[in-house]
Amino acid sequence: MSPLRFQRILAGFLRPCLAAGGSAKLLLLIGQMGEVVCSSWIRGCSRMRCLWGFPLCRLLLMNDAHYPWFILVPRREEVSELFQLDAEDQRMLWQETTLLAETLKDTFAADKMNVATLGNLVSQLHMHVIVRRRSDAAWPAPVWGRHAAQPYSGDEVAAIKAKLRLVLTDDFRFEE
Repeated sequence: MSPLRFQRILAGFLRPCLAAGGSAKLLLLIGQMGEVVCSSWIRGCSRMRCLWGFPLCRLLLMNDAHYPWFILVPRREEVSELFQLDAEDQRMLWQETTLLAETLKDTFAADKMNVATLGNLVSQLHMHVIVRRRSDAAWPAPVWGRHAAQPYSGDEVAAIKAKLRLVLTDDFRFEE
């Protein structure tokens, strides 16, 4: 995926933050082969943090401490629907989604896992994987638009990464 394409995808996720008056700048982290491996917004409004990814998908953490809310983004350009993936990528997306959901349910003591592909604001195919608890800020309603995001501190992100390092498979690589 080109750096510009990935910037556009994440800009779609983050546009509501900027519209609300946030001051932000796009930071690209480039991998060893020159590919864009992660983007995140810094200074002010940071709605997303990249944890790195699985073989098919990048794993993003929505920067909202109300819920452990993760987003899987397949590394495929111009794909907005599940059926646009070839059969092997469909299998891999479901495998990565299922592995992540099961891991998050156990790791974060979920009462219910919410898994969805919506794409109404951002057309790039992405899978939301959200840990829900009866005690969370929006329970039992959907998480979208319920509350203003409560950004994670650096220590909170480090704690999430530490938890996930203990339970994710060897196929998963973390951003360092």
